[in-house]
Amino acid sequence: MHITLSFKEDHVDEDTLKAITKEFKDFAMMAYLDEELSFYAEAHLPKIKTYIDKSTGETVKRKPHIHVIIPEKNLASGKRLEPFGLVRKNEHFIDAFQEITNEKYQLASPKHHVLTAFTTTISSH
Repeated sequence: MHITLSFKEDHVDEDTLKAITKEFKDFAMMAYLDEELSFYAEAHLPKIKTYIDKSTGETVKRKPHIHVIIPEKNLASGKRLEPFGLVRKNEHFIDAFQEITNEKYQLASPKHHVLTAFTTTISSH
């Protein structure tokens, strides 16, 4: 599984990123023991905050985000690891985690700051 925890803010301090990552792991992996899973997270903190898209000429803003990787194999049983089950049936729990986290760390909520423009451009981090 690849999950991206994204932020609207231009800067999120390292302690906050670490705390959010730990809380996300605790939330997502609540049903599992540590020996059952492998969990990897990496924060991307863009040094280049904006760039011009060569194909459109538009300015693209780059924000901090965390990539979370969770292999879908239970290390103890060898069976499939499914921390979110059928996602569409559990979206309200995931949304609740997001809103609680945003409130706790005073981060912008995507529910109040809706993304209006999408880009398909891939940039290197």
